Amino acid sequence: RGAAIKKRHHAESEYPGSTQVAHDRTRSDLAMKDIISIDSLQVDTVIGVYARERNIKQTLFIDLELYKDLSLAASSDQLDHTLDYDQLTKDLVALISETSFKLIEALAEQVAEYILTNFGVAGLRITVHKPGAIALAKNVSVTLQRGESQTGVSSWKN
Repeated sequence: RGAAIKKRHHAESEYPGSTQVAHDRTRSDLAMKDIISIDSLQVDTVIGVYARERNIKQTLFIDLELYKDLSLAASSDQLDHTLDYDQLTKDLVALISETSFKLIEALAEQVAEYILTNFGVAGLRITVHKPGAIALAKNVSVTLQRGESQTGVSSWKN
């Protein structure tokens, strides 16, 4: 099967009569499009500005898009060549559950900084959901994008 895949990949990689190449990883002008997603990571923490919120743990849900070149991991099939999302989620649950924040914006920023510093991603998008934060809405959330986006455009705040 491996030979068939290699043969098919080679046959499809060049277009007759064209200079376009389907999968040339040597081209530096190709934008990174690799994303690892983690959806609805559930964490209980102290969050909120009101006195009634400062003495209880509330459930938050966190969505992450992590931008990282995954080509080496895809070709090697080795955990060492990718992001260990099991370890990442364990770290995030510990970080968030053991701290307290007034604002989900501050929590999102601290989580983003932690991931960028410790997990070798080029950038990320994080959404923190706080269900039941207000009576008339099912959910309130904040989304931050930090580092390089999946298209290679810097999104760091000035």
